[in-house]
Amino acid sequence: MQALLCLLAFSAGLVLVLQVGMNSTLRAVLDSPLAAALISFLVGTLALALYMLVTRTPWPARAQLAAVPAWCWYGASSVRSTW
Repeated sequence: MQALLCLLAFSAGLVLVLQVGMNSTLRAVLDSPLAAALISFLVGTLALALYMLVTRTPWPARAQLAAVPAWCWYGASSVRSTW
């Protein structure tokens, strides 16, 4: 089990390095860091949506989305401790 976790950690680190390189190349080719970021986020969002569809993960209900604090939508989970 420990070997599997080590392999998973190594793989995650490898993928992060690859992502930095891909995003850097995308920015250079497009000559726009904002366009590169938008494409990166769109591809990630589409991949996650597809994963949810394939695994039949239930989508959150409208009431659940409405109950999320506003600061959570900005991805600033550490802000909670200062409020």
